[in-house]
Amino acid sequence: MIVLYHCLLLGGVITKATQIGIGSINYDISWLLDTLCYCAVNCYALISGYIGVKSKFKLQNIIKLWFQVLFYSVVLNIIMWVTIPNVSINKGLLIQMLMPISFERYWYFSAYFILFAFMPFLNLLLNNLDKSMATKLLITLILVCSFGETFIFRAKTFLSLQSGYSAPWLIILYLIGGYIKLYGWKF
Repeated sequence: MIVLYHCLLLGGVITKATQIGIGSINYDISWLLDTLCYCAVNCYALISGYIGVKSKFKLQNIIKLWFQVLFYSVVLNIIMWVTIPNVSINKGLLIQMLMPISFERYWYFSAYFILFAFMPFLNLLLNNLDKSMATKLLITLILVCSFGETFIFRAKTFLSLQSGYSAPWLIILYLIGGYIKLYGWKF
């Protein structure tokens, strides 16, 4: 779903379908697929919480993932540099390739890296709160963050949720996934 979502948006499918026109089959199908795939990142964060809440924290997991991201960051840029005319790699781009988290080259990995740093504390929190307090925490987070960003706080940077593209949102979803693992689906 995440790959399909990127193809739709970054691959230009949505743009092309919109150019063809509202009401066309291409337009309707592309936007239907977009709507169906929009939740994929949220599902991944929920699954992370569901699995992670009872897992032992291992620093080497994030280090391995960081090296994978670094590898693809460098390799993909070199492939572009070699195969596409007029693409150049300058000092600034080279620094960005080597520091993908600092420059948020891949927003999800940057956000996940922050989430990963907080996982031991989030697990400790979830495993030590009783169900009532955990429920109240999640309801408060959902109300303040979801409804607050939409209806109350007009300055969208106030909560830094960035419409779901941020570390705080991944942390909230992680907590929800962990809650589901510990207490089930029923709030």
